[in-house]
Amino acid sequence: NHKPDLRRRACLCLYKCFLRYPEALRPSFARLTECLDDDDQSVVQAAVTVLSELAMHNPKTYLPLAPKFYKLLTSSSSNWMTIKLVKVFGALTPLEPRLAKKLAGPISEILETTNAKSLMYECIRTVVQGMTSQ
Repeated sequence: NHKPDLRRRACLCLYKCFLRYPEALRPSFARLTECLDDDDQSVVQAAVTVLSELAMHNPKTYLPLAPKFYKLLTSSSSNWMTIKLVKVFGALTPLEPRLAKKLAGPISEILETTNAKSLMYECIRTVVQGMTSQ
């Protein structure tokens, strides 16, 4: 659809559908991940919200999305979206140890430049929980 608000709402509705009908995830997964590349930031944020919540339930399934998540992490200006992405990486790093090394730079930069305590907290939490063994 050409209306960003409608695309955003559709992304958010998918989460409830996936919880109730998990078999619906497979056929709609590609379209949902396309929303990560949308021109409208609200659609991207909605897709990140849905995918981050799903990734908390089964992180292994979302490991192939790490490059897209990384690109968003390094380019996002939204603290809210950065928090979601840092949480996702906290779930993914125990599954892929190479991610810890790649994330060290962006997380250090976030910690040095942000004034948002909530974002600092999530970065520190991710480092302590998911990156200490690497």
